[in-house]
Amino acid sequence: MAMTARANIEGLTKNWYAATIVGGAYWLAAERFRTLAIVEVAALVPLSLGIVFVLGKKLLAGSSRTRTALVWLNTISVAYHTLLTGVLVGRFFDNPLLLIVNEGLKLAFGLLCLIWSARSLRALMGGSMKAYCRS
Repeated sequence: MAMTARANIEGLTKNWYAATIVGGAYWLAAERFRTLAIVEVAALVPLSLGIVFVLGKKLLAGSSRTRTALVWLNTISVAYHTLLTGVLVGRFFDNPLLLIVNEGLKLAFGLLCLIWSARSLRALMGGSMKAYCRS
């Protein structure tokens, strides 16, 4: 059963909320819960959630400019995370233990971001979404 554009936008917005929370948790773990990291996450996660809220509302209102900007951002994100994953996997062949110990969390989060960005891009490029944002 095909989803409507409105349902796609609501699903994307929920995924972006989850990505923001997971990104904050990743940052805390990567920075080993330093005080500065806790302050950064406490300030940036609510700001990011607000941005996601506004972008979701703009998409629901049918903003083609917002959709186009998000298509570009997600395309860049897919390219970046594909490159990052390739570099980290390349390091694995040099020293597998190094990847597991030092880069495992970065690789896992990079793959998760790649999947999220690719799903967002696919939804934003869908025909129903294009038609919804043109009206």
